[in-house]
Amino acid sequence: MLYRYTTGRLTLKILGQESAPRTTDFFLRNRAHFSCWEIDHPKEYYTASYQQRVLAAEETQFLRSQAVRYYLFRTPEPAPAGRDSSALSGTGSSRSNSAARTGTDLSNRSSAAPYGTDSSRSNSAAPTGTGPFDSSSAALHTAQAAEILIGTVCFQHICPAPDGSCQVGYRLDAAHTGHGYMTEALLCLIPKIFFYYKLHRIEADILPENHPSLRLVQRLGFTQEGVARGRYFCGGMYRDYLRFSLLSDDPFPPSVLQRE
Repeated sequence: MLYRYTTGRLTLKILGQESAPRTTDFFLRNRAHFSCWEIDHPKEYYTASYQQRVLAAEETQFLRSQAVRYYLFRTPEPAPAGRDSSALSGTGSSRSNSAARTGTDLSNRSSAAPYGTDSSRSNSAAPTGTGPFDSSSAALHTAQAAEILIGTVCFQHICPAPDGSCQVGYRLDAAHTGHGYMTEALLCLIPKIFFYYKLHRIEADILPENHPSLRLVQRLGFTQEGVARGRYFCGGMYRDYLRFSLLSDDPFPPSVLQRE
């Protein structure tokens, strides 16, 4: 996996410890927004020093192929309007009603092609940049200063064969729901995760009342398998979560290709 990818409207980046002020601001301004859907965090979680430690741990996990988190940045240009009602975090997301809204070119993708094929890397969500964290280019630094941090996508508990699996979780800024940004990010990253880590299965655990997230994974082709009882401690109690999975040989979802 590279440190940076771009899609039609987003830049997806692995961040270093120097970005702690930006991630702290993101979590602080979305604290109430995320609280309904996330595990309980200590107060220190919302400080720059804590976030710096988180980013350091994420870098270590990435280098060990244990987990990878991408931070979603939107460029300041106007994005297409949408009517998406997503509001959620943890495994929350946003909806998309067409390939045009996602900003990802799917014109060469067959609905019969599986997620895990190498051809999934040839769309317009192509990788750019190879070095760790940020380029030294002055022009790129100027562009990065104008970028807005709007979300995160994390693939964790990456287990090689024979398990060949991982778990996905995501968050989206409250001010940027409803425009298909999370769909755009996941359409870019999921095929790459399957390919680079040689995985066969991606799991998502979602609260039953998190309807936008449920719509997202179903649109992307995830299949509900059942209920994970008492899965996470959330809101002062252990909660049941719905378990979804996506396999590398599952077909690329026709709903994303054909939706108007």
